Amino acid sequence: MKPKHNTLLGIFLITTLLWSTTSSAASLLGIYAGVSAGKAEIVDLTPTDDDTAAKVYAGYRILGPIAVEVAQVDLGKYYSDAIAIDGTSVDAVLYLPAGLVNVFAKAGLFNWNADYTGGLTESGTSSKFGFGVEYNLLLNIDFRLEWETYTDVMDTTTTTDITVLSAGVNIAF
Repeated sequence: MKPKHNTLLGIFLITTLLWSTTSSAASLLGIYAGVSAGKAEIVDLTPTDDDTAAKVYAGYRILGPIAVEVAQVDLGKYYSDAIAIDGTSVDAVLYLPAGLVNVFAKAGLFNWNADYTGGLTESGTSSKFGFGVEYNLLLNIDFRLEWETYTDVMDTTTTTDITVLSAGVNIAF
C-alpha cells in the first residue's frame, strides 16, 4: 500500500472509532423513539394461537441507566380474527450500558382493549415486563431485540398472558 492510502485508511479508522464511541455516549441521555415488530403468542389458553405484533414507542432517559418508555402496541388478532388486542403501555426501563451494546429490563402497565367480532369490547389494565438488548449501528441508531410478556389480557372472565419476541430500530435524539 502507498503511504497516502495508509494515511487515508488510518484517518478513516480513527474517525469510525470516535464516531462509534460518541454514538454510544450520545444515546445514554435524552429522548429516543422506535418501532418494532415480531411474533406474539397466547401462551396459557388451549388452543394456543399466534400473530404478528407491532409497536411504536418513545422514551426519555432520565439518567444514564434509567428511562421511562411509552408505547402504542398492536398485539394482533387471534382465533380466526375473532379477537383483536391492542393498547398503550408505560414502562420503567433499566439499562446496563456496555459500549456498543445495551442490555435492558423493563416493567410497567398495559392499558389494553380487546375487540371481538360482533361488536363486543373488553378493556382493562394489567402488568407487563420484559428484557432485551440494543446494538449501536450508527451515531444515534440502535438495533433492538426484545422479549415482553403482557399479563392478564383478553376479557374479564378469560385472562391470558401474551408473549412477544420482536426486533426493531431505536433512534436517539
